[in-house]
Amino acid sequence: MTALTDSLAEGAVQAVLEAGELLTDPAAVQSIRSKGETDYVTNVDVAVQAFLRERLAALAPDVQFMGEEQDNSALDLTRPCWILDPVDGTTNLIHNFRHSAISLALAEGGQIIFGVVYNPYTEECFAACRGGGAFRNGVSIQVSAVSAGGQPSVHRHRSRPPGAGG
Repeated sequence: MTALTDSLAEGAVQAVLEAGELLTDPAAVQSIRSKGETDYVTNVDVAVQAFLRERLAALAPDVQFMGEEQDNSALDLTRPCWILDPVDGTTNLIHNFRHSAISLALAEGGQIIFGVVYNPYTEECFAACRGGGAFRNGVSIQVSAVSAGGQPSVHRHRSRPPGAGG
C-alpha cells in the first residue's frame, strides 16, 4: 500500500513552497559550519529541515524522515521515508548567488515514488509522481523523442498532477 495520496502530495508541495521563503532573505545566513573540505551547513539548512520535518510529520505521522543535517542511522529503509536536502546549493546560498533549491523525495519499497525540487529564486517548482508524469509549476513536462541529429527538448502541457495545486 502506498503512503502517497493526492492530499499528501499537495501538502508536501505546499510545505516546500513555504520553506522556500527561508532561503530568499539575503541576510538569512547567520552561521556557517564546515562539515568537510567543501561541505557546509548554515542556520538556514537547519531551519528549513526543522520546518519541513514538522510539517511533514503533521501530514503523515507514520512516514519516517531522513534529513541531510541529522543522524539517520536509526531509520528503517523498508518503511516509507521522506528524504530531504534542505538547501541543495549551500555554498551558493553562503555567497548569495541566488541559485539554491529545496529537494524532497518520498521513498517507499526501495524506490522514489514522489519528488519536489523548488528554486525559490526563480519560483520554479518541479514535482513528479512515479507513473504520474513530471510537472513544472503545475504544467506537465516531458522529454521529446530524439530524432537523428536532434537534441532532446522539454515540452509543456496544461494538465496538473496530484499535488501540483489548482
